Amino acid sequence: MMFKGKQTVTFLEPEVQDVLKSAGLIEARDFFSYKNKYCYKRNYFRAVYKIPLQDRKNIFLKKHDRLSPAMFLRLLFVERLSEARHELESILLARKLGIATLKPLGYGEKTIFGIPVQSFLLTESLEKVPRLEDIIAKSWNKFPFAKKKFIISSVAEIVAKLHRNRLFHKDLYLGHILFDDAGSSDECVFYLIDLQRINQHNKRLRRWRVKDLSSLNYSADLCGVGIKDRLRFLKEYCRHMKLPSRDYIRPVNRKTELIKNHTLKRYLKNNLKKKTR
Repeated sequence: MMFKGKQTVTFLEPEVQDVLKSAGLIEARDFFSYKNKYCYKRNYFRAVYKIPLQDRKNIFLKKHDRLSPAMFLRLLFVERLSEARHELESILLARKLGIATLKPLGYGEKTIFGIPVQSFLLTESLEKVPRLEDIIAKSWNKFPFAKKKFIISSVAEIVAKLHRNRLFHKDLYLGHILFDDAGSSDECVFYLIDLQRINQHNKRLRRWRVKDLSSLNYSADLCGVGIKDRLRFLKEYCRHMKLPSRDYIRPVNRKTELIKNHTLKRYLKNNLKKKTR
């Protein structure tokens, strides 16, 4: 027996609905079935498409097509928020804290017996804003000390804003920070993206701080940021958090090595699979 479920779509800005109508996107089923050649990311559980529009910023559509076992258990026992709605709430909360991120435009859900089994999120495009990891990998050693210090301080402040509110990104790599470098520090903007894994924790706070800090430390190391600058970031973060930096140096380095080893093992495993096919 097939369960069709209930499909709904909610727009956060009325004019967006009119714009998407012109692209043939009207009802929830139009978004769930949408595909084009501008697919930025695709795995078993979700896909990200760019909806190209004329005379307007493009719109990104993130579709959550399937639930992992962990997602299903969260929906059953923790909260009845779809993946798209969870990310939307995280975006709105980050913006409330003064953290620049994607502008949400709408979302949709398909529910069966009240459980959201599929969902999608619409956001305004930031595709022209480069990722911080690309900028750092290309130009870090060319930057004057003042610019390095500005980037370090700005990113440390963003992470501290999250952590002071007991919010943790859980996927905090330099690739998930965009940097709109307008030249002067007053006009530069850092955007924090990919917020679907953000969660609030009231216990084991040190563990979650170390996890986020280690992800950043690992990606900074990959991009060629030296140990002195990475330590400078950790000290700046701890200054914002009013924490002793000496208590975090060893745990962050240890967790960074674990991430490095895990990433290498996964890379080798995936490549061995490809060769045996």
